[in-house]
Amino acid sequence: MGADQQYDHIMHLMQTIKEDSANEIQKLREENARLKKQIEESAAAKGPVRASKRFSSMAMTDALEMAMNPEILEEIADMDMDADSNDGMLLTESVALDPSHSSYATGYDYSMLSAKEVLVTLHDVGDNNKDIDQGPGLWANYILNKERNNTLKVVNKSKLKNEGKYYHLKSLRNDLNIDELVSYCKRKGIRAIVPTSVSDEIYLAKHKKELIANGVYPFCCDDSQSYITLDHKWLSYQFCVENGIAMAETLPLREDTVDACRELVAKTIADGKPCFVKECFDTLGGDGVLKASTMEEYEDAVARMTRGKLQPATTQGAEQHIIVQAGHPGRIACCHNIFYKGNLVSLYITKENQELVAHLGEHRVDMAIGTWSPNSTDLTLSYKLDLEDASDRNLRDQAVTIMQKVGKALNYTGMLELEFIIEDDATATLNVLEFNPRFSGACHSYVGAGMVQDYMHVLGLIVTTKDDTDRVMSEKAGETRIRSDTHVPKSNFKDYNAVKFYLPQPKKILNLRKL
Repeated sequence: MGADQQYDHIMHLMQTIKEDSANEIQKLREENARLKKQIEESAAAKGPVRASKRFSSMAMTDALEMAMNPEILEEIADMDMDADSNDGMLLTESVALDPSHSSYATGYDYSMLSAKEVLVTLHDVGDNNKDIDQGPGLWANYILNKERNNTLKVVNKSKLKNEGKYYHLKSLRNDLNIDELVSYCKRKGIRAIVPTSVSDEIYLAKHKKELIANGVYPFCCDDSQSYITLDHKWLSYQFCVENGIAMAETLPLREDTVDACRELVAKTIADGKPCFVKECFDTLGGDGVLKASTMEEYEDAVARMTRGKLQPATTQGAEQHIIVQAGHPGRIACCHNIFYKGNLVSLYITKENQELVAHLGEHRVDMAIGTWSPNSTDLTLSYKLDLEDASDRNLRDQAVTIMQKVGKALNYTGMLELEFIIEDDATATLNVLEFNPRFSGACHSYVGAGMVQDYMHVLGLIVTTKDDTDRVMSEKAGETRIRSDTHVPKSNFKDYNAVKFYLPQPKKILNLRKL
């Protein structure tokens, strides 16, 4: 079978779309209508959808379906595809109108680490990649590779050609022995690890000393508790209270707090705001969150969440499973941050396109196929703050202060995303909505801004100086860069195509859990 025939066959098996597939587009748009109805029905019960997770999952739809089907992966494993036309990493005009004046020309030159010396890690994707969609890792890896390729295409094409296009990519199994990971890194010449999900960050933090002793440097915190504190909704609320950071009033739901929770809900509803009953962990994309606008809806949400059995009064800390949280009015902002030993290295903050979030189902196909989409609809996820506007300036300034406080309090190292909510008023207080101590599914917003370049520069310094704090601080990490101030978010999903990116790499996806 010729290359063109093989490619057509793969597209059929993957049930995706090519540019001229008008019939398929119509079929999938009909599916969109059904999906939209399902989302609208579930939204009434679950409350707001978090775009940072749900959007990237939709954009990855076909790649994830491919990743969970070994038959498809095996069929394309030996295909010879033209790299430039099939890698999904094209530097589109809307991403960089003038690359010579973007971060691709002025940012990190990637000379400290070659691609083959970097391992990007994911959560445990499970047998046959059945849980591959439970984290943002595949999307983050795509963006990290895209930024490296775009940078080198501008500053050093020969380096790109000599080193290859891709970082290593592996899923860290729940039962992974650290000796196995160390051995793999030594065989492959890996010197740096980029974690993308909370579970692999916790694993790497626990084994950080052993990895460093073997010449491998993960970009993560020294203490795994930092991730648990921020990822767990009750612990993160307590953290905010202890550090004077605004967050909507929250109570743990236990046998001894039933009346207090009911009083909080009644007061909030009387003020014209909803309440939310939330699981304290694993609430990806709105899962594990129920919205209540009436007392009847609240009682129903509690019954569904607890299944009629409340936790005892003695429940402490991370053992707390369910919280009740007052709703807060306002607009949502997404804040991406890079830290090194408590210092805020870089920050990128945007306003969320809440109208697009409200119509997810209508755009599923176009998000999944990205650059292949014939639809003219703008799929921009994030907007730039207008720093001439007093409300936006207030949002930005409070975000910087809060993130500096968070970093210092936890001595945080690595990537951290935080979602805020704030009323559209120049004197409003910025409230924390949710911590995501990892890469965000909205990480494509800062393509071309210098965020990825800052991240890889700090990581390169950590490796080449053997984590000499003074040198890393003096050469890069000692000052804070607000990368969003001078950059327009590149968050239109039609500028991206993760399916194209992963299509030439079936063996890598087949062997994610094998070291």
